[in-house]
Amino acid sequence: MPLLSRNGEDMLVAIKQQVQNSNMVPPKKHKSYKRALVIGAGLALIIVIPFLIFWGGVAIDTAGMGKYLQDKYGQEFKVKYLEDKGVSIGDPGQRVGTAHPANDNNLTFEVGRSRNTGVYFDTYTATIWAHEGRPEAEAFLKTVYQPVPDFDVDAGISSLEDNPVRGNVPSLGDAIKKYNNKFIYGVNLRLNVPQSLGPDDKQEVISKLNKVAQFILSKHVAHPSLGITMWIGSTDQGYGCSLYDKDFSDINGKLEKCFAREKTLKQPNDRSN
Repeated sequence: MPLLSRNGEDMLVAIKQQVQNSNMVPPKKHKSYKRALVIGAGLALIIVIPFLIFWGGVAIDTAGMGKYLQDKYGQEFKVKYLEDKGVSIGDPGQRVGTAHPANDNNLTFEVGRSRNTGVYFDTYTATIWAHEGRPEAEAFLKTVYQPVPDFDVDAGISSLEDNPVRGNVPSLGDAIKKYNNKFIYGVNLRLNVPQSLGPDDKQEVISKLNKVAQFILSKHVAHPSLGITMWIGSTDQGYGCSLYDKDFSDINGKLEKCFAREKTLKQPNDRSN
C-alpha cells in the first residue's frame, strides 16, 4: 500500500521546489541594485577626492604662509580666505590669502605663493607704509582740494617677491632712504569733474593734478606714480589714466592725454566726491 496518496506526492514535490527556489541566486534586479550602488560610490569618490585634495592643499598652504610670515617678521600671523588668482592655460597662477598680525585684526594684507615657482610674497610692509603715509598725503591734498577727494597711498618695494625687509619694519621715511632704488611712492585719486568740461575747467583740473604730481616727486623715490580716475558729474562715464616713472618728465602732456577719450568707469558708487 502506498505511503502517500497522489495528492500527498504532489504536495511533496511542491515543497521540494520551494526549498530549491530558496537556494537559488538572487534575481537579476538585485544584481542591478548592487551595480547601481557601486557606480554611485565611484561617482561620489570622483567628486569627494578632488575636494579633499583641494582643502588639504589649502590647509598646507595656510600653515606654510603663516610660517613664512613668522620667519620673515618675527611675530605670529593669522592667514585665511585663500583663493587662486591669475590662473590661465599653462600658468597655475598664485594662491593668495588674507593675513593679519595675531595681535592686530585691523591690519589686514595679502600673502601668497606662486604655484609655478613656489616663492612666497606679501604686502605687509606696503600696507604699513601706506597707512603711515596717508595723514601726510591727506594734509597736502587739503591745500589743493576742498573737500579732500577719495584717495589712497601706494608705498612699497617694486617687487613683492624681492622685498628685503626682515624683522621690524622701518618707518616710511627710513625705508625710502634705505631702499630708494627700488621704492614706489604714489597717490591714487578719484575725482568728480563737471558735466560740461570746458577748456578752463580742464586746465584747472590739470593744474591741481600737477601739484599732486610735484608732491609725489618731492619724495625722491625711484618709482613715482599717480593714478587718476575722474567721473563726469553723477554718471558712470569719465576719464582714467596713470603716470609712472618717466611719465613725470612730461606731466602736463600726459595729463592732457587723460582727457583724450571718455570711457565707462567701474564702481561709480564708491566715489566719495
